[in-house]
Amino acid sequence: MPSRCDRRTPVVVPFTALVLGAVVALGAVACEPGEPPPQPAEEDAAKIQERVAANEALARQYTDAYNDRDVATLEEILADDIELGGEAMTRSEFLTLAQGYWEAFPDLRFEDPRILAGEDHAVVHVTFHATGAGEFVGHDIDGREVRASEMILFTMADGKIWEYTYEWDELGFWAQLGIIDVSPIEP
Repeated sequence: MPSRCDRRTPVVVPFTALVLGAVVALGAVACEPGEPPPQPAEEDAAKIQERVAANEALARQYTDAYNDRDVATLEEILADDIELGGEAMTRSEFLTLAQGYWEAFPDLRFEDPRILAGEDHAVVHVTFHATGAGEFVGHDIDGREVRASEMILFTMADGKIWEYTYEWDELGFWAQLGIIDVSPIEP
């Protein structure tokens, strides 16, 4: 006789903590006490591992290509239309932004990329290190060195990067360039 886990019966739980009498379908698998939840079939697990490995490789390929100014590789691995920090743009627009940074910071590097990949995402932590040359957004940055931490979340599908969401030490970046003052406020 199959266990309840084999039947994948959805569990319906009353949700009265916030709304009395409301019922929410959780869609969880009901299992006998002490019985482990069902695991994906071996072939499914192998496919998942392949996607995770491919996404990790794609993220590393991105950081290497960015560091090497390898536009051909970036054109190959970025989707035609990409979302950058919530803003939709074309691959060409994305590369124009990258080239602007490369021109302002000729030695720009993503140092020590640490990558954690999943089935359709990869998270990359890097240290952005560069020395300014000339002007950047109307400010003289010549010779100013910057080092900032950045966390990037890539969304991937079909061997391409479709979304680039990021959080970085923007305040530290602008302060190191001398564009803003972050002196502590005295009481």
